[in-house]
Amino acid sequence: MKKRSILLCIFSLLFVLTTLSTPLHAARIHSQLVDLYTVSDYPAIAKLLEKRIDEIESATAASSKAKGDELYKLHIMLAHTYAWRLGSFNDGLAEYERARELRLEQEKKKPGPNITTAALEYLFMAGMYEQIKDHARALEYYQKILQQVKAYSDAVANSGERIFLGSDLTYLIQYAIDTIQIQQQSAKTYTPLTKKIDLMHESNPMMLSLMLASVLPELEYMYENTNIEAFIKNNPPSMYSMLLEGCLMMSGLSAMEHDSTNQMPGAAQAFINKYPDSYLTLSTRFLLAQIAQQKGDTEQAQLHLTDLKKTAKKRNIELIIEADKKFAAPESTWEALRQAMRKGDVEAALLCHIPGDPQYKGMYSALGPDVLKKIAADMKPIEKIRADEQTAKYRATRFHKKADTEITYYIYFVNILGEWKIESM
Repeated sequence: MKKRSILLCIFSLLFVLTTLSTPLHAARIHSQLVDLYTVSDYPAIAKLLEKRIDEIESATAASSKAKGDELYKLHIMLAHTYAWRLGSFNDGLAEYERARELRLEQEKKKPGPNITTAALEYLFMAGMYEQIKDHARALEYYQKILQQVKAYSDAVANSGERIFLGSDLTYLIQYAIDTIQIQQQSAKTYTPLTKKIDLMHESNPMMLSLMLASVLPELEYMYENTNIEAFIKNNPPSMYSMLLEGCLMMSGLSAMEHDSTNQMPGAAQAFINKYPDSYLTLSTRFLLAQIAQQKGDTEQAQLHLTDLKKTAKKRNIELIIEADKKFAAPESTWEALRQAMRKGDVEAALLCHIPGDPQYKGMYSALGPDVLKKIAADMKPIEKIRADEQTAKYRATRFHKKADTEITYYIYFVNILGEWKIESM
């Protein structure tokens, strides 16, 4: 009996140790990767990633989902290490194919439109081909991304769902395609794919960086110990480096408004100097102009806006970087909404609302042009209740036929970069 009890204790101890070994091992690998990324020891990083992939693939106890998620991340990191750090683009492309197979297998269990991972896999693959001067293959993969964005847009067009970063991602890819075209053609024959970029209403570099970070898992090991400005200056330029550095930079810029000691302007300027002809530089300049305006530094803001105008002239594109006068006051925004509804113009009506709000897109699309025109005919002037520099509350009335009485309703506005937009009504 005593022998049996001892055996039970031994088996219990083995079970506890086995259960703890996986998280402990994962924590140890995490610590090792942080140390290796800090000293930029990429051969050692590749060996550690290869070893971990072999461990997971040989294990039989791990759940398929956990196995698939971690393997995808490891293959992506190994692809980046091979291609961009060790110069082995063929090995990098092979790892991307393995990651893609894992993703497709996972997506069979999670049906529904998805734009992020597939499009960004193509983005890095396009960057690899561009790096080895295979511009035809690079353009092929850039076009695949645009197809992914369009397919996603079509899939959610009637659902009222926001097309998450569709404009930013489209601008990023079209700008990259135009850059290749400029290099291959003379200025006289060049026709830009991107003719207009609305940085004022359709750009969100902070959110774009979050999306890009979803397929840059190595960022997890770099945020804490990386001197971002020095990293940007010393890192060899490439599509991968630009996106990686852009994510690191944006993570710091997000804190600038609330931290007067933040040193990110230096990193942002280093990024701009390194990649002067990229879409991320356009959106970064515009973001810096916005931050400068919020801090009352109109001179610095104007410098950024002037540089943006120079870029627009050079690339023969229209940049929307200033507030639209028709949204200069809540009253003019209300009138712009009424005029858009009179024409049955859903897109123009949506511009009167906070960007990205899915509620009204679904509602206006469901009502249709004829109903919108009838609503516009009954819209009366609004009356101010209260207002400050950033928010405003107004009221309006309409006649309710069934109740045979006037009904009061309220409209809430918010000032976004000098434009008054409808928050709710």
